[in-house]
Amino acid sequence: MSSRLPFRGHTAAAFFATLVALVNLVHAQGRALFYTEPNFQGASLVVEAGASVADLSALRRTDGSRWAFSSVRVEGGVRASVSSGPNFSGERVEIATDVADLFSLPRNGGSGTWDQAIAAIAVSGPTRPSMTPGTAPIARS
Repeated sequence: MSSRLPFRGHTAAAFFATLVALVNLVHAQGRALFYTEPNFQGASLVVEAGASVADLSALRRTDGSRWAFSSVRVEGGVRASVSSGPNFSGERVEIATDVADLFSLPRNGGSGTWDQAIAAIAVSGPTRPSMTPGTAPIARS
């Protein structure tokens, strides 16, 4: 039995290596997940690298309520810059690692913690590599 696939002369091993590489590219995307409860529980808002939300009060949850966050998870080497006021006004902090409880993160001005105090979000860092036809690494036999 031949290990060749019936298209373009690829071997099965080369085909699956390419498939694994493509799956890894999809999962390489950086993003920050903002949770309504401590310990990464409750409803979550996902903000991908390169995206921002300048005024969270304009964004509603599916039940119509406002977003208020108590924990943040960062994935893929991103940094989430958050502020206490809309349009990135007020106090600011940059989050580069997971924060299981924003109540433990004091605000800069000593006016409390970041628990339920985020009004604007900008996520920077690695973004998903763009793939165009013909750019996937292909091993030929």
